[in-house]
Amino acid sequence: MLFTSLEFLIFLVSTLLVYYSVPTKKMQLITVTIASCIFYAWNHLPLLLLLIFSILVNYYVVLCINNEHKRGKIYATLGVTINLIVLSIFGSISR
Repeated sequence: MLFTSLEFLIFLVSTLLVYYSVPTKKMQLITVTIASCIFYAWNHLPLLLLLIFSILVNYYVVLCINNEHKRGKIYATLGVTINLIVLSIFGSISR
């Protein structure tokens, strides 16, 4: 789905309508997460796996940072490192 396509415009407008019509911030977060998954899977389904992996890793890192404040910098560094590795692997595969 190209950003300049009619499909994207329809997708964006419908996502924004749902986002602003749900009552809570948690529901808005769920809406954006689902919309991101749909967007990533639109052209190439394996991208969805990459996105889900990244979401799960970042979620786990945040939980670790919140539970162990003394090791927060270590977990943050680990999270950034994992994300950079994923990006570099994705960059080399997509070429």
